[in-house]
Amino acid sequence: MQNISEASVSSPELQCPTCGRVFASEGSLIMHTENMHSGARPFPCTRPDCNKTFPSAEHLRKHMRNTHNPSRLKCSHCDSLYSTSSALRRHERTHSKLRRFTCSRCGAGFDLSEPYKIHLRQHDGLQPYSCSVCGKKFTSRAVCKRHRSSHDKVS
Repeated sequence: MQNISEASVSSPELQCPTCGRVFASEGSLIMHTENMHSGARPFPCTRPDCNKTFPSAEHLRKHMRNTHNPSRLKCSHCDSLYSTSSALRRHERTHSKLRRFTCSRCGAGFDLSEPYKIHLRQHDGLQPYSCSVCGKKFTSRAVCKRHRSSHDKVS
């Protein structure tokens, strides 16, 4: 998981104008833009029955693991299948009533730290993520990214 300080989130020059992702250095932003938004997909799947191509080796690795990995891990509570033990553990926690993080203000429970942090920002009125197009502010990066993509759909 990437740690991004609120100070760096507010630096628009280090925020990708296409997807809203924030970077710690200009070099990282340039590399991201070239790899992810140039349209180039130089990493093809090596399976003969699959014609997919990917913008990075990491995307290809994830595809191979998630799509073509025969050793899938099954949830003991339902029929869901996962390619990594960490993904299976994260999923299995959704079946448990035990919550690792509890809000002291309202009692809401969370099993993952990121949704808990977003929840706390809502209580505090913090919106550290802003749209690079219109400036609208958000409590979570994912919601900001989804909003940012709505600008691309408008012609």
